[in-house]
Amino acid sequence: MIGTVLSGEYRVDKLIGSGGMAHVYRCMSLSTGRIVAVKVLREEYREDEEFRRRFQREARAGLSLSHPNIVGSLDVGEDQGSPYIVLEYVSGNTLKQLIRE
Repeated sequence: MIGTVLSGEYRVDKLIGSGGMAHVYRCMSLSTGRIVAVKVLREEYREDEEFRRRFQREARAGLSLSHPNIVGSLDVGEDQGSPYIVLEYVSGNTLKQLIRE
């Protein structure tokens, strides 16, 4: 996925995390030059309707939230069957790393 461009807009630069349902990549918005995080549903779940519904619920919920302590959702989309959520990119340690420290 590194080096690809999602929906002609988000160039995938680096994998920054993985979870149970998705991978998160550091990307560049080609139209704004802004660094963003893009959460992409894992390939093994793309054909599973239940996982797709859960991912879409998460995307809708994220777009409706606005709080200074929550990373904001900026966009949602799908590219070649891969649903994704575009989030604000926050540099630094992950929450998991902060808890360990």
